[in-house]
Amino acid sequence: MGNMEQTASYKTTSIAEFLVKLSNDIPTLPAAGSALGLSGAIAASLAIFVTKLVNKNVLSIDNPKLRQKNTDHMMTLQQSCMEIMDLDKNAYEKIIQNIGKTYINESDKTKGNQSLLKAYESATQIQMKLNDISLSLLDTLDAIFENVPKVSQADAFIAVELAYACLKGSSYIVHVNVKNIQNQALVKSFIQRIQDNCDDGKRIYEKIVNVNPGIKGANNGK
Repeated sequence: MGNMEQTASYKTTSIAEFLVKLSNDIPTLPAAGSALGLSGAIAASLAIFVTKLVNKNVLSIDNPKLRQKNTDHMMTLQQSCMEIMDLDKNAYEKIIQNIGKTYINESDKTKGNQSLLKAYESATQIQMKLNDISLSLLDTLDAIFENVPKVSQADAFIAVELAYACLKGSSYIVHVNVKNIQNQALVKSFIQRIQDNCDDGKRIYEKIVNVNPGIKGANNGK
Protein backbone atom coordinates (compact mmCIF):
# COMPACT_ATOMS: atom_id res chain seq x y z
CA MET A 1 0.00 0.00 0.00
CA GLY A 2 2.53 2.51 -1.29
CA ASN A 3 0.72 5.86 -1.62
CA MET A 4 -0.54 6.16 1.93
CA GLU A 5 -0.67 9.40 3.80
CA GLN A 6 2.62 9.94 5.62
CA THR A 7 1.15 10.36 9.10
CA ALA A 8 2.34 8.86 12.35
CA SER A 9 1.36 5.25 12.84
CA TYR A 10 -1.32 4.62 15.45
CA LYS A 11 1.15 2.12 16.93
CA THR A 12 3.19 5.13 18.09
CA THR A 13 0.22 7.40 18.91
CA SER A 14 -0.87 7.75 22.52
CA ILE A 15 -4.32 6.39 23.40
CA ALA A 16 -5.34 9.89 24.53
CA GLU A 17 -4.40 11.36 21.13
CA PHE A 18 -6.16 8.54 19.30
CA LEU A 19 -9.36 9.11 21.29
CA VAL A 20 -9.28 12.84 20.55
CA LYS A 21 -8.99 12.11 16.82
CA LEU A 22 -11.72 9.48 17.05
CA SER A 23 -14.17 11.91 18.69
CA ASN A 24 -13.73 14.66 16.08
CA ASP A 25 -17.10 16.07 14.97
CA ILE A 26 -16.26 16.13 11.24
CA PRO A 27 -15.90 13.19 8.82
CA THR A 28 -12.39 12.13 9.67
CA LEU A 29 -10.07 9.27 10.46
CA PRO A 30 -9.68 7.16 12.52
CA ALA A 31 -13.17 5.70 12.51
CA ALA A 32 -14.95 2.52 13.58
CA GLY A 33 -12.55 0.06 11.91
CA SER A 34 -9.50 1.50 13.65
CA ALA A 35 -11.42 1.62 16.94
CA LEU A 36 -12.19 -2.08 16.56
CA GLY A 37 -8.50 -2.71 15.91
CA LEU A 38 -7.68 -1.01 19.21
CA SER A 39 -10.33 -3.07 21.01
CA GLY A 40 -8.85 -6.24 19.53
CA ALA A 41 -5.36 -5.20 20.61
CA ILE A 42 -6.60 -4.60 24.17
CA ALA A 43 -8.38 -7.97 24.17
CA ALA A 44 -5.17 -9.65 22.98
CA SER A 45 -3.10 -7.81 25.60
CA LEU A 46 -5.38 -9.02 28.39
CA ALA A 47 -5.30 -12.50 26.88
CA ILE A 48 -1.48 -12.46 26.88
CA PHE A 49 -1.47 -11.40 30.54
CA VAL A 50 -3.95 -14.12 31.50
CA THR A 51 -2.15 -16.78 29.42
CA LYS A 52 1.14 -16.01 31.18
CA LEU A 53 -0.57 -16.39 34.57
CA VAL A 54 -2.07 -19.71 33.53
CA ASN A 55 1.34 -20.87 32.32
CA LYS A 56 2.85 -20.04 35.72
CA ASN A 57 0.05 -21.50 37.83
CA VAL A 58 -1.01 -24.60 35.91
CA LEU A 59 2.18 -26.18 34.67
CA SER A 60 0.56 -29.54 34.08
CA ILE A 61 -1.91 -28.43 31.38
CA ASP A 62 0.56 -28.91 28.55
CA ASN A 63 4.24 -28.98 27.78
CA PRO A 64 6.42 -25.82 28.02
CA LYS A 65 6.79 -25.50 24.25
CA LEU A 66 3.02 -25.55 23.74
CA ARG A 67 2.50 -22.99 26.54
CA GLN A 68 5.04 -20.67 24.90
CA LYS A 69 3.36 -21.24 21.54
CA ASN A 70 0.03 -20.03 22.99
CA THR A 71 1.67 -16.86 24.32
CA ASP A 72 3.48 -16.23 21.04
CA HIS A 73 0.23 -16.72 19.14
CA MET A 74 -1.54 -14.10 21.30
CA MET A 75 1.34 -11.66 20.77
CA THR A 76 1.06 -12.13 16.99
CA LEU A 77 -2.68 -11.39 17.19
CA GLN A 78 -1.98 -8.29 19.29
CA GLN A 79 0.47 -6.95 16.69
CA SER A 80 -1.95 -7.73 13.87
CA CYS A 81 -4.72 -5.75 15.59
CA MET A 82 -2.41 -2.77 15.99
CA GLU A 83 -1.52 -2.97 12.30
CA ILE A 84 -5.21 -3.06 11.41
CA MET A 85 -5.67 0.33 13.09
CA ASP A 86 -3.37 1.83 10.43
CA LEU A 87 -4.49 -0.35 7.54
CA ASP A 88 -8.14 0.55 8.10
CA LYS A 89 -7.32 4.26 8.23
CA ASN A 90 -5.33 4.06 4.99
CA ALA A 91 -8.07 2.12 3.19
CA TYR A 92 -10.76 4.60 4.18
CA GLU A 93 -8.57 7.54 3.20
CA LYS A 94 -8.68 6.16 -0.32
CA ILE A 95 -12.45 5.74 -0.14
CA ILE A 96 -12.92 9.32 1.07
CA GLN A 97 -10.58 10.62 -1.65
CA ASN A 98 -12.69 8.97 -4.38
CA ILE A 99 -16.23 9.57 -3.10
CA GLY A 100 -17.85 12.61 -4.73
CA LYS A 101 -14.83 13.32 -6.87
CA THR A 102 -15.48 15.20 -10.12
CA TYR A 103 -13.82 14.10 -13.36
CA ILE A 104 -13.13 15.97 -16.57
CA ASN A 105 -13.73 13.00 -18.86
CA GLU A 106 -15.24 9.51 -18.92
CA SER A 107 -11.83 7.81 -18.92
CA ASP A 108 -10.84 9.48 -15.63
CA LYS A 109 -14.29 8.72 -14.19
CA THR A 110 -13.93 5.03 -15.05
CA LYS A 111 -10.49 4.90 -13.43
CA GLY A 112 -11.84 6.72 -10.37
CA ASN A 113 -14.74 4.28 -10.01
CA GLN A 114 -12.37 1.34 -10.32
CA SER A 115 -10.13 2.88 -7.68
CA LEU A 116 -13.14 3.30 -5.37
CA LEU A 117 -14.20 -0.33 -5.84
CA LYS A 118 -10.66 -1.50 -5.04
CA ALA A 119 -10.62 0.70 -1.94
CA TYR A 120 -13.89 -0.86 -0.69
CA GLU A 121 -12.51 -4.34 -1.35
CA SER A 122 -9.34 -3.50 0.58
CA ALA A 123 -11.28 -2.03 3.52
CA THR A 124 -13.50 -5.12 3.61
CA GLN A 125 -10.56 -7.53 3.52
CA ILE A 126 -8.99 -5.68 6.47
CA GLN A 127 -12.12 -6.11 8.58
CA MET A 128 -12.38 -9.71 7.41
CA LYS A 129 -8.88 -10.26 8.80
CA LEU A 130 -9.94 -8.69 12.12
CA ASN A 131 -12.94 -11.00 12.13
CA ASP A 132 -10.64 -14.02 11.80
CA ILE A 133 -8.35 -12.65 14.54
CA SER A 134 -11.31 -12.12 16.90
CA LEU A 135 -12.40 -15.73 16.47
CA SER A 136 -8.84 -16.94 17.07
CA LEU A 137 -8.71 -14.88 20.28
CA LEU A 138 -11.97 -16.41 21.50
CA ASP A 139 -10.76 -19.89 20.63
CA THR A 140 -7.49 -19.49 22.56
CA LEU A 141 -9.25 -17.92 25.55
CA ASP A 142 -11.69 -20.82 25.60
CA ALA A 143 -8.78 -23.28 25.75
CA ILE A 144 -7.32 -21.68 28.87
CA PHE A 145 -10.34 -20.17 30.64
CA GLU A 146 -11.02 -22.98 33.10
CA ASN A 147 -7.41 -22.70 34.33
CA VAL A 148 -7.45 -18.94 34.86
CA PRO A 149 -6.75 -18.04 38.54
CA LYS A 150 -9.77 -16.51 40.29
CA VAL A 151 -7.91 -13.26 40.81
CA SER A 152 -7.67 -12.82 37.02
CA GLN A 153 -11.06 -14.09 35.90
CA ALA A 154 -12.29 -10.52 35.38
CA ASP A 155 -9.34 -9.87 33.06
CA ALA A 156 -10.14 -13.00 31.07
CA PHE A 157 -13.84 -12.12 30.97
CA ILE A 158 -13.16 -8.62 29.61
CA ALA A 159 -10.80 -10.13 27.00
CA VAL A 160 -13.60 -12.48 25.93
CA GLU A 161 -16.16 -9.65 25.78
CA LEU A 162 -13.85 -7.38 23.75
CA ALA A 163 -12.93 -10.18 21.35
CA TYR A 164 -16.61 -11.03 20.85
CA ALA A 165 -17.46 -7.35 20.33
CA CYS A 166 -14.70 -7.18 17.68
CA LEU A 167 -16.13 -10.23 15.97
CA LYS A 168 -19.60 -8.69 15.80
CA GLY A 169 -18.37 -5.19 14.93
CA SER A 170 -16.13 -6.33 12.09
CA SER A 171 -18.98 -8.53 10.79
CA TYR A 172 -21.24 -5.48 10.64
CA ILE A 173 -18.65 -3.41 8.75
CA VAL A 174 -18.12 -6.21 6.24
CA HIS A 175 -21.89 -6.46 5.65
CA VAL A 176 -22.04 -2.68 5.05
CA ASN A 177 -19.01 -2.63 2.74
CA VAL A 178 -19.98 -5.54 0.50
CA LYS A 179 -22.88 -3.44 -0.84
CA ASN A 180 -20.20 -1.42 -2.64
CA ILE A 181 -18.37 -4.43 -4.12
CA GLN A 182 -19.34 -5.60 -7.62
CA ASN A 183 -17.48 -8.92 -7.56
CA GLN A 184 -20.35 -11.13 -6.39
CA ALA A 185 -18.17 -14.22 -5.97
CA LEU A 186 -15.99 -12.25 -3.56
CA VAL A 187 -19.07 -10.89 -1.76
CA LYS A 188 -20.45 -14.41 -1.37
CA SER A 189 -17.15 -15.68 0.06
CA PHE A 190 -17.00 -12.77 2.55
CA ILE A 191 -20.58 -13.33 3.72
CA GLN A 192 -20.09 -17.08 4.12
CA ARG A 193 -16.87 -16.61 6.07
CA ILE A 194 -18.50 -14.02 8.31
CA GLN A 195 -21.44 -16.33 8.98
CA ASP A 196 -19.16 -19.27 9.81
CA ASN A 197 -17.00 -17.11 12.11
CA CYS A 198 -20.03 -15.64 13.88
CA ASP A 199 -21.57 -19.07 14.42
CA ASP A 200 -18.29 -20.41 15.85
CA GLY A 201 -17.73 -17.26 17.91
CA LYS A 202 -21.21 -17.35 19.41
CA ARG A 203 -20.80 -21.02 20.30
CA ILE A 204 -17.45 -20.35 22.01
CA TYR A 205 -18.74 -17.24 23.79
CA GLU A 206 -21.84 -18.98 25.12
CA LYS A 207 -19.78 -21.99 26.21
CA ILE A 208 -17.41 -19.76 28.22
CA VAL A 209 -20.33 -17.89 29.80
CA ASN A 210 -22.42 -20.97 30.59
CA VAL A 211 -19.66 -23.02 32.21
CA ASN A 212 -18.50 -20.16 34.43
CA PRO A 213 -21.25 -19.28 36.93
CA GLY A 214 -19.66 -15.99 37.97
CA ILE A 215 -19.65 -14.71 34.41
CA LYS A 216 -23.15 -15.99 33.74
CA GLY A 217 -24.35 -14.07 36.78
CA ALA A 218 -22.56 -10.91 35.66
CA ASN A 219 -24.17 -11.18 32.21
CA ASN A 220 -27.60 -11.47 33.84
CA GLY A 221 -26.91 -8.38 35.93
CA LYS A 222 -26.75 -10.40 39.16
